[in-house]
Amino acid sequence: MAGARTGRSPAWLRYAAAAAVVLAAALGAAFLLRRPAPPPALPEVPPAIAAPSPQLAALRAMEADYGRARAELLPLLEQRRDLMSPETRMVVDRNLALIDQALKDIRAAVEKDPNNRQLMELLNQTYRQENDLMRRAAALPAGA
Repeated sequence: MAGARTGRSPAWLRYAAAAAVVLAAALGAAFLLRRPAPPPALPEVPPAIAAPSPQLAALRAMEADYGRARAELLPLLEQRRDLMSPETRMVVDRNLALIDQALKDIRAAVEKDPNNRQLMELLNQTYRQENDLMRRAAALPAGA
């Protein structure tokens, strides 16, 4: 029966709640884990000569993997965007913007503390949530 309510909340509400959790976790982690930079004991090696740490290399690889997935999902999402209701489109766009800001904040924290495994895992989870939101939004039925 069209319009019958099930016991589940609307999809956009679940996406909004997930984005809010990601944003709160990212901001909390960035705030709690922010540490002042220790003074350098020796002169730093210029960036062109210094090799990236294994953690930063892993970060770059993770970002490349998620970047490829995002590049595949974005055109699908754009194709479906015109078929979404204006309300759904607004919720999806707002949640993607929240996730994007969380990714920027977490990336900045990881750059300052690349050995922090919790930040790396939070970044990984946030990338997964972004890809999941894009995949689900691209699969929404017309008019949703």
